[in-house]
Amino acid sequence: MSEALQRGTVVRIHGLHSKPSLNDALALVVGKHSEDRWVVRPTSSPDSVAVRYTNLHRARELSEGLRQSIFTAAALSVLLVALAARAGTRSRLRAFVPLASLLWYLVAVLGCYWVHSPLLGSGVYIPAISEMGVSSPARLLYRVAFGLCGFLLAVTLLQMYDLACSHHPEETTAQDSGLLWGLLASFGIALQGVCTLRLDFAAETALHLGGAMLTMFGTFSHAERSNEWFESLPVGSPLLRRGWRGFGLYLRRDRFQALASGGTPLMVMFAVPLLLEGAKRLGLLSEMNLVENCMGVMLPGGQFQRV
Repeated sequence: MSEALQRGTVVRIHGLHSKPSLNDALALVVGKHSEDRWVVRPTSSPDSVAVRYTNLHRARELSEGLRQSIFTAAALSVLLVALAARAGTRSRLRAFVPLASLLWYLVAVLGCYWVHSPLLGSGVYIPAISEMGVSSPARLLYRVAFGLCGFLLAVTLLQMYDLACSHHPEETTAQDSGLLWGLLASFGIALQGVCTLRLDFAAETALHLGGAMLTMFGTFSHAERSNEWFESLPVGSPLLRRGWRGFGLYLRRDRFQALASGGTPLMVMFAVPLLLEGAKRLGLLSEMNLVENCMGVMLPGGQFQRV
């Protein structure tokens, strides 16, 4: 007796002997065929096929307790923003807003990975972030977590802008431009989170990809403008404070900027796939899907840098 599957459920086909070419393909459930078979439409084929339930993998379900916890945490995040706004420009409470954004990013990546892991293809251990939101159970977590991540990043930018203007009201030209690009990147993160990737290329998929592009262009432009603004500040500015309070600025302006100005990122982007390919040819990673794992390695790194 097979469990009930809803129409539109995302599954991974495995163990077929009559049509081995469909093995490891993602598919959408179209309907029930018989007692133990379901009609599915593979993404790699235009035709539907009846498959036994035992030949289908599906994502993990979120329990009702986990769903309630997600909504409770989301409400607390919004409450944090409201309290930080009332606390004043220089309140330490505002420092928890970017931390909350980082936590939601980690929740999105780790939580969606746990939900999506039964749908991983053969040899895939690090899937692309977008793929982890294709199933219905993961979609809720993906939308809430990345939506709040983008929202909290936007609030962080506005908080930083208020703080900057309170110290240097005359030095706002580059900061104004950086703020706009940063808000655009934050909107892109929220957009690609709320509009998830779909197996059938629908309008939501186009919006998801558009949000990813907004995030990429907005992030690089924001970093360039804001770095120009930091460099224009006088040496004695409290915003350039060293010590533990200036650790974030040290990482962002000194370390990340130095890293990006050299050839290290490009070298890594080319070296990682080459090393994986070499290991596979030596038989060390014979079962690994190189293309998907490389995408899975690169995309979280890019997302983390934006956060």
